[in-house]
Amino acid sequence: TDYLVIETAASGGNPSSVAIKKTVADTNARTGTTVVVTYRYLPPGYSDPLVFSDYDDVVAAYGPPLSTLTSGDQIISPLSLAAKQAFANNASRLITVAFDPSISDEVTALNDALRKIGTDYRVGLIVPVFFPGFPAQPGDAAAVATALNTHCVLATSEGYPRIGMLGLASAFNGGDAGFITLAQTVANRRTVVSYPTALGFFNGYSGTTTVVDGFYLAAAEA
Repeated sequence: TDYLVIETAASGGNPSSVAIKKTVADTNARTGTTVVVTYRYLPPGYSDPLVFSDYDDVVAAYGPPLSTLTSGDQIISPLSLAAKQAFANNASRLITVAFDPSISDEVTALNDALRKIGTDYRVGLIVPVFFPGFPAQPGDAAAVATALNTHCVLATSEGYPRIGMLGLASAFNGGDAGFITLAQTVANRRTVVSYPTALGFFNGYSGTTTVVDGFYLAAAEA
């Protein structure tokens, strides 16, 4: 890394600021040289529950779902792609909660998102959406299923009935036997485990076909 981003918090009436500091000696970047800097910016409230009735508004909030390039990662925004599937299958309204980026553990992030909609009477179906490749391990899948099922059962008992729709990663390595074991572990009418775990998906933006995870199927089913 040649540059370091330094954020200064607001203080004494001065707004917060972000500075870019050079960390290594470089004889190539002289005065007048153009330096291209990329960064990710998340607006305040990014991880709060948001309500959408239009797909274009989802894209405005979370970015385009798919890449226009024929190589590299095809999925740019998992939330936008899941929303695209839901709206394409007659969903009229979506309530989305982006995972808090400060939480690195996916199951912890899921529990945090579920907490934010705990007493929202508008929520009826829940589809956890992850970045590609998770949950691939049977243990991770079981942890996600347990968190989702626990939330749905508890919320329903408190007067907020809901059902969880769980899809797995296309890289799920438990096989059919692992999938059946997972379903048997949950064994509750409040949680549906979607199958198959992988789907062929045509990316109209790049004209390529890619394999996507099972939670996009769950989003379509919901």
